[in-house]
Amino acid sequence: MAYAIEELWFTEHDSGRFTQYKNPEAYEKFDPIHHIANCSQRMLVIQGERNYRVIDTQSIVTFTALQC
Repeated sequence: MAYAIEELWFTEHDSGRFTQYKNPEAYEKFDPIHHIANCSQRMLVIQGERNYRVIDTQSIVTFTALQC
């Protein structure tokens, strides 16, 4: 999300006040794509074009990753 959104306060707060460029490891550690193999429950992915905080490509990535 940090690479695709203009609001960085939450992502910087959650990673220990680092930007994704100064400490990419802090972001990659919690990147959901690295943990998708551990999902054992069904997941309903809902998205809409007017959700400006979660862009539609994030929903598509999540849906595609869950197909594997």
